[in-house]
Amino acid sequence: MSFDLVSYINCRVAQLHEDKKGQTIEVKEVINNAICELEKLKEAAIYDEPINKH
Repeated sequence: MSFDLVSYINCRVAQLHEDKKGQTIEVKEVINNAICELEKLKEAAIYDEPINKH
């Protein structure tokens, strides 16, 4: 059984969207930032790119 990183990230993003419900604006902002970072990681995994481009 292989680990599917993209599917895992999609699952975590969905969970984070659920976690935002009922939270304060500040907490939602932190969760949104985490979601953005996960989306970047997912794109890097899909295209097999380095995560940090300098």
